[in-house]
Amino acid sequence: MVSSSKRGGEARALTRYNGVLAYGILANGKVAVWIEAPRVEEILEPHERQISLVQMEPSDIDEEAVLDHAEEFFVRINKAATGSYPQAAHRYCDARR
Repeated sequence: MVSSSKRGGEARALTRYNGVLAYGILANGKVAVWIEAPRVEEILEPHERQISLVQMEPSDIDEEAVLDHAEEFFVRINKAATGSYPQAAHRYCDARR
């Protein structure tokens, strides 16, 4: 629980659902990569709960690919929470180049 909301003078706890960067194997042998967007009840309700990033061959998954997916995950989560791309994400991207 992250906060409380007053509804009719009554305080109640809000539930926070974390975001997830997920990898899953498909029936054709490829790996699907997707993001489950975070959500805070009544505060952060993204329009797209599940965002598909890519389908790739298992042999194509390396450190660089995972870092790229993690970067996209953090940027999208911060954008959903703040409405803009965070400076920290820009610094992270610049440091990797």
